[in-house]
Amino acid sequence: MRIRPYIPGKDYEYVSKWIDDERTHAFWCANRLPYPITQQSFHNFLENNSMDRTDSAYAATENNGQIILNYSRRYNLA
Repeated sequence: MRIRPYIPGKDYEYVSKWIDDERTHAFWCANRLPYPITQQSFHNFLENNSMDRTDSAYAATENNGQIILNYSRRYNLA
């Protein structure tokens, strides 16, 4: 397994296939994104979190490069 920064142009394809119903989607994103998720809404969410909350998006991958986890980490700069 490898942890690396989220790559928008590459990783969304995998992330978009994880959720296939509204209930699971609400749990996954704490209802912060509209369902169904779109590439634009997801990337806007990540960008806003990066700017407003100092979050950084990461992906955990298998050895073959397939994403198995997407998460954000917040850095306390105070």
